Amino acid sequence: MSWQAWYQDIYLQSQHWLSFRAHALSRRPFCQLCHSPYSLQVHHRNYRHLWRETLDDVSVLCDRCHDRVSAAPPWLWRLAEKFVRWLLTRA
Repeated sequence: MSWQAWYQDIYLQSQHWLSFRAHALSRRPFCQLCHSPYSLQVHHRNYRHLWRETLDDVSVLCDRCHDRVSAAPPWLWRLAEKFVRWLLTRA
């Protein structure tokens, strides 16, 4: 079994992940990039803390932003996240 198959078929179906995902969505009920409340996903920003994630390890994203982030290089995602945080401090 490949890592990707294990991740999708086992890890993302585990009680741990389903519980953590529900927790993340309850704490962040909007996309962290565009603020949409629809079609939300919990995106791993890294895979270093599987089975012991914190909210800092994931981002809540709508389907559209998730597709864009998944296709972007990691450095670009980090830059966009810093920019959004900066914008929010200005509001």
